[in-house]
Amino acid sequence: MSVEEGQIAVRHTVLNLLSVIKAELGDLDRFERVIKVNGYVNSAPDFDCQTAGSNGALDLLANTPIPQAEAVDIVHQVRQIGEKQ
Repeated sequence: MSVEEGQIAVRHTVLNLLSVIKAELGDLDRFERVIKVNGYVNSAPDFDCQTAGSNGALDLLANTPIPQAEAVDIVHQVRQIGEKQ
């Protein structure tokens, strides 16, 4: 998966999360703010663009009327299955 494809996947995930929140709250106007964006990236050891995906999430959220409480972007690199430490 390319970085661009990963960003698209992250945007779709955020939109899905917003639809779940809207379904639960009845209206996104009741959603007060985003506090933290926490991302997990399954990538090869030499891949160094882990934050690109979560930046896509923050960019999407910044273009919504949902207030951002200076959202913190935390990204964790997850080892590939079978990869030795």
